[in-house]
Amino acid sequence: MKGSALTILFGVVFSLIITQNTFGGAKDVTATVVDNFEITGQDIQQAMVDAKKTSAGDVSEEQVLKKMIESQLLLEEAKKRGIHKRPEIRKKLDFLIKNVLVQQLISESIGDLKPITEEDARKLYDENWKGARYPRMVHLSKVSVEYKSDAAAEIAKEYAALLRKRMAELQFSGSDEFIASVTKELPPPAGVVLRGKDDKKLVLAAYKQYQAVHMAVASTLKEGEVGGPVEIPQHSYEIFKIIKEHQSSEIPFSRVASDLMMSASELQYQEKLDRFVEELKKSHSVEINKAGKDTPVR
Repeated sequence: MKGSALTILFGVVFSLIITQNTFGGAKDVTATVVDNFEITGQDIQQAMVDAKKTSAGDVSEEQVLKKMIESQLLLEEAKKRGIHKRPEIRKKLDFLIKNVLVQQLISESIGDLKPITEEDARKLYDENWKGARYPRMVHLSKVSVEYKSDAAAEIAKEYAALLRKRMAELQFSGSDEFIASVTKELPPPAGVVLRGKDDKKLVLAAYKQYQAVHMAVASTLKEGEVGGPVEIPQHSYEIFKIIKEHQSSEIPFSRVASDLMMSASELQYQEKLDRFVEELKKSHSVEINKAGKDTPVR
């Protein structure tokens, strides 16, 4: 068996043993005992099934059992040395256990991701899901507050916040007009430069999972609303305003089919998860301490 296949097999087997040690498992005929831990025939068969799913080569029962014994010996030695009691290790184990529990809850409550067929995509298109058939078209105005050095980054951030407020208050036909007007009142600080850009007929593809920053922000805004500042690390802060909402026009199915098939499954899954979490909030207490939220991480 190739080295990569052995690595995958080791990972599968070790994950299985960790799960058994943490949550327990069904007992049947004991095949091997490592210290006080029993490896049963059922354990071996399950490990065989899991290994075959991830391994490109053939996997024998002897190989699986060998890896199970190796994994358990390593685990028992780690426990003997008290590694599992170390605070930093406990945090990692708690994190892993929480993830397993959360993923199991999600799987049982909202199901798993399902692929979107062309037929599914056509149905979503006909329903105009997320504007797939009649997407929004807007005039989006963007102002970039660029800084030339790291030393000017904080000043640029503060200046961008002031511009956002003025952008929401002022009426203008485009970014150049806004910049010409606002710089008379609020000249850019040293090391800061303003640049404007307008997309006068920007099509907002909300049905795409991954979008450029300006499109993602614009999708959340209505006509006249302002978004940002959005930080572009080590470069600028960007502010957006929808100047005008145009009337939507139909886009052919052929142009959106592939995007729907690639993105709709995860977007719909996230929508189900969001609804599920909102329902959970009704039966659980959630309190946000704004002062605590802003406490620096040390």
